[in-house]
Amino acid sequence: MTYFNINNFRNSILPEEKHITKSWTGSTALVSVICTTYNHAAYVEDALRGFLTQQTTFPFEIIVHDDASTDDTQSIVRAYALAYPNIIKTIFQHQNQHSQGVKIIMSAAKYAVGDFIALCEGDDYWIDNEKLQTQVDALLMLPKCEMCFHSAVVTKKEVIQDALFCRRSRGNHHFIVGPIIRGGGSFMPTASMMIRKSFFDRAFADQGTFYKRYMTGYFYQIHCSLEDGAYYIDRPMSVYRSFSEGSWTQRISQDLTMYRRWLLNYLESLRETDKMTGHAYSDDIMISIRRCHLSVLNKDTIDMAFRRDYFNQYRNELGFWGEILWYGVFSMPTNHAVVRRIRTLIQMLRKQLTKFGR
Repeated sequence: MTYFNINNFRNSILPEEKHITKSWTGSTALVSVICTTYNHAAYVEDALRGFLTQQTTFPFEIIVHDDASTDDTQSIVRAYALAYPNIIKTIFQHQNQHSQGVKIIMSAAKYAVGDFIALCEGDDYWIDNEKLQTQVDALLMLPKCEMCFHSAVVTKKEVIQDALFCRRSRGNHHFIVGPIIRGGGSFMPTASMMIRKSFFDRAFADQGTFYKRYMTGYFYQIHCSLEDGAYYIDRPMSVYRSFSEGSWTQRISQDLTMYRRWLLNYLESLRETDKMTGHAYSDDIMISIRRCHLSVLNKDTIDMAFRRDYFNQYRNELGFWGEILWYGVFSMPTNHAVVRRIRTLIQMLRKQLTKFGR
C-alpha cells in the first residue's frame, strides 16, 4: 500500500492557525466541516489533524459535535479548540442526543455558515491536504449537483488494507441516483461526503418529519443525489476505520435490540423515500430492500427463530431466489457454514489477484 504513511501523518508538525488562514480570501467560511464524536478519544486527534492540514484558498470552519462522550474526547477537543479559536467551534452535549432519536448531523448543521458542508465522524480521518479544495472546485463546476464524494483507504485494527473502500470507477464520474440507491448505504464513505448547504436549508424548511426521523448516512447519499446525482472523484482522500472500537458498526453488531430497532427504521425510511419521490425509483429501492432482507437472513449471529419469523414476514418481497437461499442455505447451519467458507476463499483469491495485477 503506497497511498499514505500513517507514521508520517501523525508525526508531521501541525500548522499554526495564522499559517492556515494566510492563504484565505474572504472572512466568511465557505466550507463548514462537521465532525461528530462519541467516545472517540483514541481516534479524534487523527480527525482533527486531517482537518487542520487542509490547504485552501477559502476560509473553512470546523464544527465538532460531541454527543456526551464518557471518555476523554471532550478534553482533547477543547485543547485543540483553544489552540485554533477562530477555526474550531465546539458543541458539547450533556445528555446523549442519539439515544433520544436526534439526528446528529442535521442538528450540527444548524450551526454551519458555509455554502458547503463536509462530513467526517470522529473515528475516521482525512489524509489529503487538498481534499476540501478539490471537492469545492468540482462542485463549483457543477452548479446543480449537491453532493461530491471520493474513495477511501480502509484500515482494520490500524492495518492498511490492500483494496480501496468505495472506489466506484476508474477516473472521475458523475453518478445518477439509481446506483446510489442500489448501493444500500455503502456507496460512499461518510468522511468523503461534501454536500451543498442548500440541501440542509430545504430540509430545515420542510414541514414533514422525514429529515428529523430518518436522516442517517445512507439517506444523505440518496436525498442529496436526487437533484443532479453525485460527483465521484477517483482519489483516496480519507481513511475509513473498519469496526473501530466503540463505532456504531461495532455497537450494532453486538446489541441485537439496537440492530432490530435500526433494521425497522431502515426499511421504513426506504419505503417513505419511495413515497416522497413519487415512486420514481421503486425498482432501485426494492433492490435495496431485498438486499437488506438477505443480509438479515444471512446473519447467523441472530437466533434462528427471529430469522425464520423475519423470512415469513417478508417472503413476498424476497422473491424466488430469496426463497431458494433461505431454504437451501440460510435455514440450514451446515450448508450455511460451507457457503460462507467458500465465499471467504473466493474473497481471498480476488484480493491476491488484485494485488498481483497492480
